[in-house]
Amino acid sequence: MIRSISIASILLLLAGASCAFQPSAPSTAHRSVTSGKASSSALFEYVPKWKKKETLADSAGDMSDDDKGLMGTIPVIFKQGNETRRTLASPGQPLSFVAAQAGQPIRYGCKKGECGTCECMGNGKWIRPCVESVPDWAPGQELVLNIKELKSKSTSSGKFYSVKSFFMGFYNNFVGMFGFVKQRKAAKKNWEERQEYEDLVKVLAAEKKAARLAREAEEAEELQLEIAAVLKKEAEVAEAQREKLTAKVAEEREAAGVRQIR
Repeated sequence: MIRSISIASILLLLAGASCAFQPSAPSTAHRSVTSGKASSSALFEYVPKWKKKETLADSAGDMSDDDKGLMGTIPVIFKQGNETRRTLASPGQPLSFVAAQAGQPIRYGCKKGECGTCECMGNGKWIRPCVESVPDWAPGQELVLNIKELKSKSTSSGKFYSVKSFFMGFYNNFVGMFGFVKQRKAAKKNWEERQEYEDLVKVLAAEKKAARLAREAEEAEELQLEIAAVLKKEAEVAEAQREKLTAKVAEEREAAGVRQIR
């Protein structure tokens, strides 16, 4: 009994091994390429996962404004490069809300109408959507806004480095060192010119300071002379008054002596 079981197990193992070494059937894509019998459209049947899916805006693109639920009497058209978006708005409605309603991206800055980041051309004149509103026009008159194109953001490859970046690093370093050597003489000359200019400024400042001190000394000397002249004049006046007073006193004394004699 045990011997028959062992023989059966050995046969099963041999059968499994023979099946494992048999060549597998080629895949559909391989057969279509190698045989040449399949059509070339079979190669484009694969749909990648990253393919953009249809959105509500894409599916409702052919709907009318009433079907979309838009309310307003003034058609607003946003143009940005090759893209055009349309919507409806009511008079007095902020243009920033209208742009958000139409799905139009606009780059804002201060949101106060001061910086001019969102500035665009609206029917022949420059306006700022962050503070402007839909004008009160007649129903059906279109408002066309030409929006500035936004710069495309760079996408990362997901790799920390690549062979190209490795060689570009060496290239950038070589260009940088070559630029340093090339600009060395110009930088030295510029430094010498700046030193000469600073020395000239120092000389001119010293001359100006010396002239100012000399002028102040002359003014001080003139002031001293004026003070001395004023003092001398006052002394002469005081001396004349003293002499006059002395003469008057002498006269009064003589007159008094004459009276006593009489």
